[in-house]
Formats: sequence, C-alpha cells, structure tokens
Amino acid sequence: MKTAAPNLERIRAYTRDILSPLLESFFRSLRGRFEAVGPEGEKYWHRLVMLSGRGKLSRPFLYFLALSALTGRLPRKKSAVAELGLLVEITHFTSLLIDDFIDQDGIRRHAPTYHEYLEAVGIDLLHQSGVISGTCFILLGALRNFLLNLDIPHGKKQALMELHNMHEQLVSSGFMKELEMSRLLSAGRYASGNLSLENFHAMTELKTGILIREPLLNACIMAGFFQDSAEYRGLKSFGTHLGIAYQIRDDIMDLFDPEGKQRPAGSDIRGHKPSILTILALLEDRRRDRADFSALLEEHRRSPKSLKEFQDYFRNSGILDQAVEEYRKGIEAAGMELEALKRQSGNPVFAEGGWSCLNRFVETMKDFEAACRRFRAERS
Repeated sequence: MKTAAPNLERIRAYTRDILSPLLESFFRSLRGRFEAVGPEGEKYWHRLVMLSGRGKLSRPFLYFLALSALTGRLPRKKSAVAELGLLVEITHFTSLLIDDFIDQDGIRRHAPTYHEYLEAVGIDLLHQSGVISGTCFILLGALRNFLLNLDIPHGKKQALMELHNMHEQLVSSGFMKELEMSRLLSAGRYASGNLSLENFHAMTELKTGILIREPLLNACIMAGFFQDSAEYRGLKSFGTHLGIAYQIRDDIMDLFDPEGKQRPAGSDIRGHKPSILTILALLEDRRRDRADFSALLEEHRRSPKSLKEFQDYFRNSGILDQAVEEYRKGIEAAGMELEALKRQSGNPVFAEGGWSCLNRFVETMKDFEAACRRFRAERS
C-alpha cells in the first residue's frame, strides 16, 4: 500500500508555524547576553531579532520535507523532532551574517544587513568584525546548548552533534576558499588557475552544499537512518547536488533577477565575488572571451560599468547559457540520486511513495530554467 506524499504547501505552512515561536523563544533567551555588553548590545539584539524574522525558512523546510519522505508524516508540534528545525535555521542565519560581511553586501531580505547597521551607528570595519565574531559565538554556543538539552535518545543526539561540528568546520573552509578566489578577482589576477570551475564547485559544495544537505541528514538521523544506511548516503549526495544548483541559481539571479534574491542587483560583480558567471567567463579554454571579460572587469575596477553591460556580455557570449546548463546538470544529478535511492532504500515508507515529495520539490526547481529563457530573450 503506497504512502501518500505530503503536500509541499502544507509542509511550508507547517514550517512557518513551528519556526516562528521557536525563533522568538531562542532570541528572547539571548537578550540578557547582549544586554550585558551595554546599551549598544541591546541594539545589536534588536537588529538580529528583526533580521531573523525575515527569512524564507528554506532549510527547516527541507528538514521537514525529508522527515515526511522518510516517515510518511510531519512530527507532532512541540516535540523534540519538530524543535530540531531550529538548528538548521540558526546555523544558516549565522552563516549569512558572515557571508554578508565578507561580501560587503548592504541589503539582505529587503533590509540593511547586520554589518551595514553596525557601520550606520558608527562602528568601523575592524570593530564590526569583532562584533560579528562575538555575535556568531553567542548564537552557535546557544545552539549547542539547545541541542544538548533536547529530549532525544543519546545516540541520535551524539550523531547530530558530530554532524553539526563537522559541518561548521567544512563551511569555514568554504568561506576561506571563497575569500581566496575573491582576493584573486579583486587583485585582477584573472588568469590564475585557482579561478577554475573545479574550485568553484569545491567552494560551493563546502558552503551551500553543506547548508542544504545538513537538514536532510538531520532528518535521516531523527528517522533512525545513520551513516551506514542507504538513506543517509543517498540524501547526502542528493543534497550536495541540490546545493550546487542552489548556488548557481543564486548567482544568476544576482544579476538578472535581483528581486527574487531580495537584494540589490549585481552585488557579486561589485564585491569581486566568484560567481558561476564570472568563473565560466575566465576559463582557460575560453581565452578570447577571457581577454574580453578581463578587460571589462578592469574597466569596471577603474570606473564602475552599468550592470546592463555585464548582462549583455553574459547573454551575447553564451556564458548565461553555460551557467544555465551547469544548473540543469545539478538538478538532473539530484534527481538521479533520488531515483537510485528509491530503488536501494529498505524503508517502505520512502520507497513506496515518500520519495515523491522530494521529487516534487526537484520539479519545482526546474521552473527556474523557464525564467532563464526570459533572461536570454531580454537582449539589447
């Protein structure tokens, strides 16, 4: 007898219902720690609360989506299994504070970023880094305490702690790799072998790939599937491919659909960030294009070019088409991993229907290819 696949919209609504009070309670518990800093600390806390309430909750949504696929149901509200959704949301939120500071992005979720707020109240760059580091230590420390106090079996708690600690280290490595690639772009070293598609994918796997697959693996552990299971291995690979596709979509939207990102257009270009579009334009096997694009970047460094010039370049050179193809490969690879897991899984709930809710989510991501056809058509 097949298991009915949960409705995606129902899971999204459930995610919002669960996370809103959890986020409110989590940040309320931290207020005293920020107030202990002094009057400014309380202002930092208020800013964090405001930013935390503007998220799309896509990571906890993936956690509940995977739980539904593995168990055939959503967990009972106020249960420890449901509350674990907080773990992936705060982990993601903390990574955004760091990411925005590294990229010097001024807007996130239609509001000034944390570091932009700090600058607005007169804190210089050096001390901004100190405040952001302290904030992240407070958030991650509180998150560990939350996990330690969660009422779940010791074996599952231990597995979650090990996974979370490992992922923190890997994401840090991803940030370092991104900084090195960004440094090369900022210095005009466009022919460096480190600005390769292989390095881009390695960086993406360490950052977005980890942040996408962590909620899936948390769901595996809570459903009783550990590292040696087909479910754990399959969803790990599925999440890695999905994460790479997520990042490529994010990079394309940065230039062609900024409203979808809730940020100003062209932040990757302005911040010398290694996006899929920039990396493809600088590949060794595209020497003529690389020379043209390098010249465009050099002109941009001396006197900022309009974003339309970059849009037209990526359209007319075929780079946008290549980026969309890389996106399609990521989505296709994720779908293939899901199909393989469907055959290999010994879990009847997953194999006989639960997998289809994950497949439906993959299908929704294919809609982005239609949007890209519109981006291609908007030629000058």
